[in-house]
Amino acid sequence: MILEVEMRIAEKAARIAGQIALDLIHDGTVNFKDNDEGPVTKADLAADVAIREILSHAFPNDQIITEESFPKGAAVPDHGRVWFVDPVDGTSYFVKGEDDYAVMIGLVVDQEPVLGVVFQPATGVLWRAIDTRAASLHFLPMFYCERLEANHLKPFRCDVSHQQIINSEPTAVASLRNPTEFIEFLTAELAVARIVKKGSVGLKLALIAGGQADFYLTSTKRMKLWDTCAPSVILSAAGGVTKSLDGHKLRFFGSIEHGCEIYAATPGGEQWLKERLPKAIKKWQHRVTSNKL
Repeated sequence: MILEVEMRIAEKAARIAGQIALDLIHDGTVNFKDNDEGPVTKADLAADVAIREILSHAFPNDQIITEESFPKGAAVPDHGRVWFVDPVDGTSYFVKGEDDYAVMIGLVVDQEPVLGVVFQPATGVLWRAIDTRAASLHFLPMFYCERLEANHLKPFRCDVSHQQIINSEPTAVASLRNPTEFIEFLTAELAVARIVKKGSVGLKLALIAGGQADFYLTSTKRMKLWDTCAPSVILSAAGGVTKSLDGHKLRFFGSIEHGCEIYAATPGGEQWLKERLPKAIKKWQHRVTSNKL
C-alpha cells in the first residue's frame, strides 16, 4: 500500500507520545511560551523528542517540523517530504487533567498533505488517513479514513461524503473555551441549532470526519500548520474539506502560520456555509465599522 510504512511509523510514534503524556499528566510543571503562544509542559517536550527521534530514524532525509522544536521565524520548505507534529494538541486541557488533547502527526509531500494520524491518549481512540488524490503524479490516487477504538482491532471507516444537514438545523463544533464575539455572531447568523464542544483542533475535525458535526469555524489567523496538517488529511479522506474562511485551499509552506481564519466541514456543511457565510461576514464587517464610528 502507498505510504504503508509511513503510516505504521507515524501511528507507532503517536501511541508512544500518547503514553508519555499519560505518564506525565499529573506532573504539574507548566511553563508559558513567549508571545502568548500558550503553556508548555514536560509532556509536550518529552513527546516532541520521542516523535522526532522515531521519524528521523525511519526517514532520515525528511524534514521534521514540530511545535516544540521549530525555530521562530524560520520558513517551511515548499518541496519534498515534510512532517508536521503537534505532540500534545490542546495542552491547556491536558494541564487541567481533561481528555480533550491529542497527538497529531501529518505528512506533506510537495506542498500537499497526504497522511494524518490523530491519537487521543485518554480514550485510546486513533484516527488515521491517507489521501494522495491532490499529490504529485508519482502517487497513485488513493484515500481512506479509519477510526480505531481502544482494544478493537477492526477499524471503522469514516465517510461523510453524502451527509446532509437534517431539517435545516446544522451542528457546529466549537472550542471548550468561551467563543469569541465573532464566532458567536457567525453561529447565530448561520442558524446553528446545536453546538458540540471539543478542545484539540484535531479532535474537532475528527468529530466532523465521524459525522457528528457539520462544520467548525475559527476566529484566529494564527493557526499553525502542525494544527491542521494531520486532521485536514483525515477530514479530506472522510469526504470533507478544510479551507480558509474565504474558501481557498490551505497552504503548507512558507510561514508556519496560515494567516487566515479557517473552516472545516462536511460537503453538506460546506454548502450551507457557501450559501450563508459571505453575507454573515459582510454583516459582521459592517457592525465592526459602525462601532468604530
